[in-house]
Amino acid sequence: MYIFLQIQNCFDAGYYSKVLDLVQILESNNKTDLDFIEILEMMKFMSKIELNEDYTMENIKSLYEDVINQDKVGIAATCLYFIYCSPEVSKDEKYEVLTKMKQLYLKRFGKSPIIDTYLIYMYLIDGDFQSALSLTNESLPETKILRVFIYCLMNRYDLAHDIFNQILETYNDNVSDTTQQILSMSDFKESVVVRIAEAWIQCIKGDYNSAFVTLANIQTDFGGNSTLLTKNKSDSTNYVNYTDKDYQSCIILNSTAVIHMQRQHWSEALELLKIAYKLNPKSVDTLSNLISCCYFLNKPGEAEHYFSEMQILNNNHEKVLKINLLDRAFQI
Repeated sequence: MYIFLQIQNCFDAGYYSKVLDLVQILESNNKTDLDFIEILEMMKFMSKIELNEDYTMENIKSLYEDVINQDKVGIAATCLYFIYCSPEVSKDEKYEVLTKMKQLYLKRFGKSPIIDTYLIYMYLIDGDFQSALSLTNESLPETKILRVFIYCLMNRYDLAHDIFNQILETYNDNVSDTTQQILSMSDFKESVVVRIAEAWIQCIKGDYNSAFVTLANIQTDFGGNSTLLTKNKSDSTNYVNYTDKDYQSCIILNSTAVIHMQRQHWSEALELLKIAYKLNPKSVDTLSNLISCCYFLNKPGEAEHYFSEMQILNNNHEKVLKINLLDRAFQI
């Protein structure tokens, strides 16, 4: 269970190279729990895509047909999510993909947090906050914690703060009646998703230093300077030492940059975002934050460059729609 939690935390923090390395160690030691095989396969697959390995849209569509016939819903959901996010997919195709994801959700209701999470993300991409919230109503805390991020995106910081405290205070009550394998209270509180949510809450409250520390601790625990113990302290072969600067995370870099932006420290934010851009130039979150920074730093040329890239990736993104609306207003 310990090594699986480490892999899950690396995955949630966006350290995808570490996910692949740790899964390989787990598999080479023949320690893979049957209950976690599908989740590990899903995390491996998504990590490879996030690292820009050679997966074309046709590859992903073909893989979806294979895995759905084998009832591998985790990988199937991952395929659908990436198809949905692709700029190559038409509006009609997106609707079909969303329908297929809803069917998977209904088929595995309450049994697959992976599907719940992807469907929530797809709703958020479309700005459908209410549908995203509805999926968290009866969910376990591991999924319900996503309400914090949804409320923040809705600018309902009061609700984000309240639900964060409520989830932590009632965690044991919420999981006591379930037969699913769930995290202990301590593991849940130390999980990356909860810690990032905590950083968002700290930032909202203006406690920027605490938010920086929370994110820095995630970097320390799982990032480029961390040493992850995968099994036994006495067995050196089960240690993976990471010092390569390439082991960075767009998720942590963007989160840290946003805190700088909240403090009006635009140059510091831009420096981090450019690192994130090198890691993944197709990250819409990174591009959106880069556009904001460049405008505030009076770099219109750079802002327009990132804006054009963002239009290609998601022409319906809220940032794209707002900028286009402003442009039309000034042209009148």
